[in-house]
Amino acid sequence: MKKILSSLLVCCILAAVLACQVFAASPAVKLTPGVAEAKPGDTIVVTVSTETADDLYGFQMDVTYDPAVLEYKSAQPQTPASWYAESADMGEGNIRLLAYDDTADLSAPVQNAAGLFLITFQVKSDAAEGDTGMGIKDLLVAGVNGDLVPGAAGAGTTVNIKGEGGGSSSSEPPVTSEEPPVTSSTKPTTTKKPHIPGGNGGGSVTIPTDTGKKPNPGTNDTALLIGSLVVLAGAGGTAVFLASKKRKK
Repeated sequence: MKKILSSLLVCCILAAVLACQVFAASPAVKLTPGVAEAKPGDTIVVTVSTETADDLYGFQMDVTYDPAVLEYKSAQPQTPASWYAESADMGEGNIRLLAYDDTADLSAPVQNAAGLFLITFQVKSDAAEGDTGMGIKDLLVAGVNGDLVPGAAGAGTTVNIKGEGGGSSSSEPPVTSEEPPVTSSTKPTTTKKPHIPGGNGGGSVTIPTDTGKKPNPGTNDTALLIGSLVVLAGAGGTAVFLASKKRKK
């Protein structure tokens, strides 16, 4: 009997390890450029999307790029209307992205190549020819019940820079100014001032106190309002987020 129990325990441990390895082998988030090649002056739009069939309820990551080659322009959220999404230019070729399911019971996960952000770059006029890379680092993903998913990985991409001069590509995402409707039941707003470790300053973001969709501040804001995800400063200035909202029993 003891041998049988020991064998079952070993099998359970091996299954858990293999599951983590399988998840780690497949990226949870990936970057996909709109073009494979670009010239100085061209616009490059990179899609940030999920790459897993698992339900994701939130994420935070840094997108890295070479500032000698690319100039960062904007990051536009593509998440569902019930999600809160935010971005911040951290400088030195680093963009921080954060988004999470803002429903009260975490009922709107994303999966299966769902779009998260569109990041727009412009190739600098003096950019050197050759491949330029964009990567993902410090990726944190919230899964079922808002718990962090172990072994979550991100997949970067490259674009080949060729020739001299050029216009802008037609892949520039449209900019919309649609605002959520205001009703008489809207609750008063409060201003919170969280700060992203390592950012260029500490702005503030005003949002409703209920769980409705938050207005999206400009991409130059260096503070991310987290709500149900709390940004903490870790070793070396690395940011981590912890999920505080849980599914209703």
